[in-house]
Parts: sequence; C-alpha cells; structure tokens
Amino acid sequence: SSLDGNTVITVDVRAYNGVNFNEHKLIIPSTVTSILNNAFSGCKIGGHLDLNNVTTIGTYGFTDNKISSIQMNKTCSHHFAFQNCSNLTELRANNVTSVYNTLFHSVSNIKTIYFDQLPDISWNHDGVYLFNSPVSVIISKEISSVNEINTTRLNNWSSRATKGDKKNITIYVPYQSYEIYKQTSLN
Repeated sequence: SSLDGNTVITVDVRAYNGVNFNEHKLIIPSTVTSILNNAFSGCKIGGHLDLNNVTTIGTYGFTDNKISSIQMNKTCSHHFAFQNCSNLTELRANNVTSVYNTLFHSVSNIKTIYFDQLPDISWNHDGVYLFNSPVSVIISKEISSVNEINTTRLNNWSSRATKGDKKNITIYVPYQSYEIYKQTSLN
C-alpha cells in the first residue's frame, strides 16, 4: 500500500491510538512490516487480525481491542502488545522464536495457541504470567530426536505460562513426536 506515492512499511507510534473501528476487522497492507508502540491501542478493532507480514509489534500495539483471533509469522511482539483484548481466543504463530510473558496480559479468554515450534518465554515482569486461564498449545513441527527439544524452553512454558500450575497448560505435539517428548522431564 502507498501514501502520496510512498510505500507504507511502518505504522507510527500512536498513529491510530483511540480511533474507533466499531469492532470492524482491520486489514494491514502486505507492505507493512512494523507496527510501533500504541499504534492501534484502544481502537475497538474486531474479528481476525492477519499479521503475517508484520515482523515487529511495539509495546501496547493492539491493547484494548476486540480482536478474536490472530495469525502471525516471524513476528516479534513486545510487552503488553495484546493486553486487554478480551475477545481474543486463538493465536496462530509460525517462525516465532520468543514471546514476552506480558504479551496477553489481562486476556482471560484465550484458549488455543498454535505454533510450528515452541517459542521461548522472555520473562521481564515478575508476577505476570503469559496466560490467566487454562490454555492448549498445539505444536505442528515433527521432531525425530530428543536433541531437537529445548528442555529449558519446555520447562519455562510449564513455570512461566500459567503461574507454574502444569494443570493449566496442555501441550499437544504431533503423534510421530509424542514418544520423543515423553523422554523429557515434563512427561
């Protein structure tokens, strides 16, 4: 997409902060790769949000919206990026290597997360956990060896995702990889 003949690649800090989208879907142009701090904070954006071409979302980028599901690819989302998105129930993320423990702060309806591989949880705020309610994490990438499993990362998901209560998180892996995952300390 372009503006005055220039290709738009960044949505600037507070560019749409507080603009009321009346729970309509937001379509991010494929040229946009960066959404900066508070860019869409408090906009009442609704529906599915496709962020597949976005590589960076700033702090509070989509805070206080009505987004129901998110698709992202290679996206680095900063602190509180989806805070208070009360309608959010599903995230699908590929090639994401790390998420902040504050990413979904005050989001209690998220039930299912799909990853191609389990990302690390960056722990930056004590007492804040990635999820406030039970969640299912579904991993799609098959593995063939226990050496492919980052056990520290797997243990972090157990302790940092849901206040250390393993009953609140269920991690599903491909059937072909199940026996290999069972060899870890989380079985």
